[in-house]
Amino acid sequence: MSRSKESPIERIVHWIVLGVSVLFSLAVLLYFVIMGPNAVKYGSQEVSPANVDREILEDTQAIKNKLESSPEPKPQYSAKLDDFKSMMDSSLGGLDLQPIGVPAAELDAIQGDREYGLPDIPQLANLAAQKVRTVGFMPLSKLEPANDYSQAEVEPRDIDVVTLQAEFDISELLASFKRTFAGRGIKAEWRDQTLASPVFAGIEMQRQVLTASGWSEWQTVERPKVDKYAELIQQVYDVEAANKLNVLMPQFRTSDVWRNALQPQMYDIAVVDQKWYPPSLYDEYEKQLEMQRREELRELRESRREESEEREDRRRRPQRDTQDLGGGGFDPFGGGGGGGAGFNPGMNQPDTNRDRRTRRRDERQEEQTPQRPQVDLEEEYQKLLIEEGQQLEELSGVINVWTHDDSVSPGQTYRYRMRCGVFNPVAGKEWLSEQYSEYNDDVVLWSDFTEPTKSFDILKNQYIFPSDGKTNGVLCKVAKLELGQWHLHDFFVKPGESVGRLVEEKKDDRRRRPGQRDQQEEEETEPEEFDYATGAVYVDTVDTSTWSLLGNFVEKQYESMVYIQDQQVNVVPIRNRNWSSSMTKAYKTITAKAERDITVKESRSGGFNRGMQRGGEGQGGFDPFGGGAGFDPFGGAGR
Repeated sequence: MSRSKESPIERIVHWIVLGVSVLFSLAVLLYFVIMGPNAVKYGSQEVSPANVDREILEDTQAIKNKLESSPEPKPQYSAKLDDFKSMMDSSLGGLDLQPIGVPAAELDAIQGDREYGLPDIPQLANLAAQKVRTVGFMPLSKLEPANDYSQAEVEPRDIDVVTLQAEFDISELLASFKRTFAGRGIKAEWRDQTLASPVFAGIEMQRQVLTASGWSEWQTVERPKVDKYAELIQQVYDVEAANKLNVLMPQFRTSDVWRNALQPQMYDIAVVDQKWYPPSLYDEYEKQLEMQRREELRELRESRREESEEREDRRRRPQRDTQDLGGGGFDPFGGGGGGGAGFNPGMNQPDTNRDRRTRRRDERQEEQTPQRPQVDLEEEYQKLLIEEGQQLEELSGVINVWTHDDSVSPGQTYRYRMRCGVFNPVAGKEWLSEQYSEYNDDVVLWSDFTEPTKSFDILKNQYIFPSDGKTNGVLCKVAKLELGQWHLHDFFVKPGESVGRLVEEKKDDRRRRPGQRDQQEEEETEPEEFDYATGAVYVDTVDTSTWSLLGNFVEKQYESMVYIQDQQVNVVPIRNRNWSSSMTKAYKTITAKAERDITVKESRSGGFNRGMQRGGEGQGGFDPFGGGAGFDPFGGAGR
């Protein structure tokens, strides 16, 4: 059949069959000739036989390069024993155990457009402040709700704490929220008791530091280290995103959290017979302590006087017995030695002039001192505390709030202010009227700040007091604080020498109780070592002059001690008449405190005496009862 006689349909089928045949041939060629059906698995991939050699060659070259390169050091081993112990001690250590309050779904459920005013946050009133230097039990680890201060491992340390206390009108706050969100002036459908229940966010404490150029900027003080909710409450000071309201606000509804935010816990005091009270009660506490010290001093003087009379009576009794038997005693006024009783000028005079003066002075003080009504400090303190489990709506009138700064640095000067914060229940909802629209996204509504407090000078933990200048050096007194007890010692230093060193000291036994001296008079006091090293190096003595305006300009010339400490050059006047007023004040404060013994508890349940009396035996140290060199307040002779 010729091609001209083929029909169109046959012609189309012919080309289709031809095309399919070509495609099938190409597929067979590609699979069986080019790619090959025999793929080989090499490593984690499948490769054709043609590529096996190339893959092996690449791996071989990589191994060869690694063998020829220098060995890489192994990472240093770090012991995991401590981590293992901590995991065993707290299997829940990795969990966030912050208290989770009731879900705040009710805030999200409130929909629709509303318009409210802004509730008033009363300003804190009657601000009081106090500074306390004591020995407190410092926690050795970070506190959490599951590991609070009462359970933490602690050790006694010197601490400086500044406390601010103020009064807050809780009734005015409750009334303001009720007027704003559920008052008569609010549309009935907008009145909401949930919004009308305020939730405290905390107390913000700010401070300034006095620098050479003046007061610094105000800075927010971190929560005290004994606060188990410190991390949670600290978020309030910096929170800006309104969407965090539903996360924070339910947690602060918990009574334990907002109570701790308004009245944070104070350190446990390690000093025996020392307590802490808020500033409003602390002045009364110090007055009672001073009265107690005076009473103990009066009783000590009375005991000393009675012992002196007893010793004098025992000394004279043999003389009276001899005179009664007719032994004519010696008469210092010229009487003969007959058989009658001789005259004893001291027999009817057991008191010395000094004893009589002391007794009259004590009697006058007792008559002149008005009897103060005794304040029960514990009872008054309990009245200030918010009861555990108490709800905010149950409070009324004025409540007391306080907060602490335990991060002050010795030698610095500070002043403070504070304010109170309450959560904004409509933050992020755009429900505030146009007048208050700028507060729409504020998570916390703050009261105005209080006026700044007076300045607080924090004593250093060590001082160098140059007392006298010599031709080849300087005589200086080093004062150093350790666990609440000030230690003082004189050192003579030459240029290039360090100021202070390790010294052996003996405890002064001048304050033993009556009767102890007779039994222990021959016993030697064991010396104790104390390190007076200051890290300062004496450089030289230089002449200094200052000008003062007393009617006319007057030049004052004196010598100054130059020493290097902490990579800083210090120039301090020699002799107390040339010291600055702050240095003189510090010296008087330290010398007064150094006379008192401090007993510090080693643990919250145990105790030991860290105190050490100043002065040595027979060296004529300071006698609080007016005695001279080597004077024994209990009647013993000087040695």
